[in-house]
Amino acid sequence: MTENRWDLSLLYPAFNAEFEKDLSAAAQKAEELSAQAGRLDLQQLFDGYNLLADLSSPADYLELVQMTDTEDAGVKRHAQAAAGLRRAQAQLKSAFMRKAAGAPHDMPLWEKHPQYREDCVSISAHLLPENLESTVRMMQQNGSHAWQSLRNSLDAAAGADFALEEGEPPRPWSLSALRNLMFHPAADVRRRAFEAEKGCYQQYQRPMAACLNGVKGEGIALAPLRGFDSVLAQMLHENRMDSLTLDAMLKALKKHLPTFRAYLKKKAVLLGCGNGLAYCDLLAPVYRDAPQYSFEQARDLLIGVFQDFSPEMGRHFERAFRERWIDAEPRPGKIGGALCCDLPGKGQSRILVNFSGSFSNVRSIAHEMGHAFHGQHTIGVPAIFRDAPTPVCESAAIFNETVLQQAVSDNAALLEIGLAEAAQTIVDIYSRYLFEDAVFDIRKNRPLDAGELCRLMEEAQAEAYGDGLDPNGRHPYMWMCKPHYYIPDYHYYNFPYIFGLLFAKGLYSVYRRQPQQFMPRYRDFLRQSCAGSVYQMALRMNIDLHSGDFWEQAFSTLEDEYACFL
Repeated sequence: MTENRWDLSLLYPAFNAEFEKDLSAAAQKAEELSAQAGRLDLQQLFDGYNLLADLSSPADYLELVQMTDTEDAGVKRHAQAAAGLRRAQAQLKSAFMRKAAGAPHDMPLWEKHPQYREDCVSISAHLLPENLESTVRMMQQNGSHAWQSLRNSLDAAAGADFALEEGEPPRPWSLSALRNLMFHPAADVRRRAFEAEKGCYQQYQRPMAACLNGVKGEGIALAPLRGFDSVLAQMLHENRMDSLTLDAMLKALKKHLPTFRAYLKKKAVLLGCGNGLAYCDLLAPVYRDAPQYSFEQARDLLIGVFQDFSPEMGRHFERAFRERWIDAEPRPGKIGGALCCDLPGKGQSRILVNFSGSFSNVRSIAHEMGHAFHGQHTIGVPAIFRDAPTPVCESAAIFNETVLQQAVSDNAALLEIGLAEAAQTIVDIYSRYLFEDAVFDIRKNRPLDAGELCRLMEEAQAEAYGDGLDPNGRHPYMWMCKPHYYIPDYHYYNFPYIFGLLFAKGLYSVYRRQPQQFMPRYRDFLRQSCAGSVYQMALRMNIDLHSGDFWEQAFSTLEDEYACFL
């Protein structure tokens, strides 16, 4: 096994007899607990859920294998049993939350874990009756989860023959590898790769539109049943984030959009683009000498940077590389993008990226390692409570990006790449928010075809990017590219990234003011991140999210960081 693929042997070396034995035992226990869920008291539900979490290694292994080989025969053979285990966990958790509301304040469970009671009561207010909740979960296996699985299979199987240099014979490229060419220094390579990427999407846009309609339609149907007047209201609740925070953040974002558009227009001039940037040029290096990294060079850079920032963080990076937590290489059958999966029972995480050597790829590893560092600090949290809100999770990840960017700020090429990434987080992710809002508005009444989805995406990009993006160079298929749109029960996975970038800047400002006191406070912030609202968590770092002043300060910090380009 190569060093740039993750090692899953701490779970299982293969779909072997040990895996089958453990999956069978876990499935049997899940079936028993599921049948008893309505009769169990709060403590028994707590213990039962945590027991299933301890028995979840087979499901963890299956899901990780599936990410790197969506057509693996073992995954297909065992997927139903693993799904049953996850379904039973969800059933026990909802039963626990339902009973939490009426449980006495002085019972031993709350005396031991008082910080989680209020959140449990809040969650319980939006649960369906148990018989309906379990029916919905079962139907979702053949609904949104099936649509998501189809989406990932289509994406992982896509690719095209492509020649990196003119005159070379074309060879097969995975879709992830083609996407990575948007970081290539040669404009011709970027444009040809972009056309090849769009050609891939054209081949399976119809089934992908069906996937998106299925996932979003289900979300629209379930939101009012759970007592929400919109899917956005549900997502704010599940992110433990209030509308005042979202409104204050978006108000500041809209005010500062012209700054980022001006940067994009300046970048277009530097790259010789006459009508604004094409989408494939957004992340192009302005400097021809922008460094490329081998996986080993990326490892050494990251370990060194984080060792200098915090010896604890440095050890965390060194351990992850030594124990091979990271699957880096793009290859056929592997899903695109990047993600982190915590394995708290094993005290580790597993990280998927698609690494081709750009500094942006190095930043992706730092980002996902931020999630893993966060995960290390919630290992002691009981599994049933181990659910930090996504905006806080993304803050931990983007804080790592901020540390890395600060460490290389004397390199103009890397500094510009960092600004390009920040502009993506502010401008492009805002366009994704606008797109999803528009999709939900229409999907309430009818499904959308692929052509409509492409049109809505281009309109969202036009509104967010303004004159910073070439009208003839937009990316109509971004709704197919991003897996976040297809996650069951989780929509609007866009604004948490904007929050994460800006809140990370706030955290870094705290570090600069009190560097010696920062890491103990930050560790405590991560440990407590599974309890309370996002607003309450921010107050622990003396940050008021309802204040326009905070968001203005965050944008000012961001703009000061890249002042030489703005």
